[in-house]
Amino acid sequence: MNSNVVICILGAQNDSDGALSTEAHCRLETALRLHRLLPGSMLLPTGGWGAHFNTSLQPHWKYLRNQLLTLGVSAESILDGVNSSNTYEDFTILREQSTLSNENSIIFVTSDYHVPRASLIANSTFPYRHCFFPVVLTHGLISPTSLMTELNKLRRIFNDERCG
Repeated sequence: MNSNVVICILGAQNDSDGALSTEAHCRLETALRLHRLLPGSMLLPTGGWGAHFNTSLQPHWKYLRNQLLTLGVSAESILDGVNSSNTYEDFTILREQSTLSNENSIIFVTSDYHVPRASLIANSTFPYRHCFFPVVLTHGLISPTSLMTELNKLRRIFNDERCG
């Protein structure tokens, strides 16, 4: 059971009708695969509104949540999302979120090109143990072999109490 593992899906784009972009779908699918490999883990979607990623009526995280529910994830496995307008807000809002604690291991799912920037922000603002799980967009969804390799790396990192 991995009840202390939180898989955080960093927001991406959706259109004005709420349809998720390919990038958002890739992040969501990777998070879902991790969730299935880590029974008991929780999913935490992020993203509010912003001219550069969401001009619809609902926050981006609600579209992620709805898609997860459609794909069979139980509502109890999805934490309330984060109404953020950028990556910095993701981490500062998450830092204050009462559902997270030092006992959580947090896996951030984001795009490969976004990891350096997000990691820099997280390491300077986010106090909890965390790691990044990149989605390689240039090759589509991550392969099952790569997923297991990355998951084993995460397990070693969390077991060694090192992360960041």
